[in-house]
Amino acid sequence: MTVLHLKRLRLGSITGSSTWDKLYSNSRSLSKSRKTQLMLEFGRILRYSDRGFGFISRELYKNAGEAYFHITTIKRKYSQLTQAIDKGKWRNVSLFYVTQHGQKGDAVSDVWLDVSDLPEELKAELKNFLRLYWHNLSDELSVHVERFCHKLYNTEELNNLKNQRERRVQIKEFCNERKISKLVHFTQICNLENILTNG
Repeated sequence: MTVLHLKRLRLGSITGSSTWDKLYSNSRSLSKSRKTQLMLEFGRILRYSDRGFGFISRELYKNAGEAYFHITTIKRKYSQLTQAIDKGKWRNVSLFYVTQHGQKGDAVSDVWLDVSDLPEELKAELKNFLRLYWHNLSDELSVHVERFCHKLYNTEELNNLKNQRERRVQIKEFCNERKISKLVHFTQICNLENILTNG
């Protein structure tokens, strides 16, 4: 993975400390928001009680735990699915969902069965998340990611993502073979804001 390394003092002397402070602050907040901003989740039902509540996994993030849900949330849209869950046929049920934080922690507030059912805003959010997921070599691409991508990206876009990831893999392997721990990318200062925003 190519890493942009910049010396703060060096840049401060060229651009002025206020410019660098702004860019540095933006990069930290953007990095954090990439991990926390996604409202949408996807998971499978892990446990369900005959009292009408259960817990669903979080598949889009590793080690993200689980979320509480009540059957009435699913029933609002999918009454037939609700009947199947109540009859014990819930072990293979997977859903897209969003949560709201309440007294019992994160609780599912809305659900969708398929990518095509998602509101456009959440589709765009998921599409952007998946693009970053492809670029991050520390994440292994799951079956879910492949399946979602085929529904959200056209063939050309998906091929571009695959090619970019393969190129990153090649660079990483090259660096590992030669024990290169860092790559330094030099660019004009006018490009920094775009790099920090889009990677």
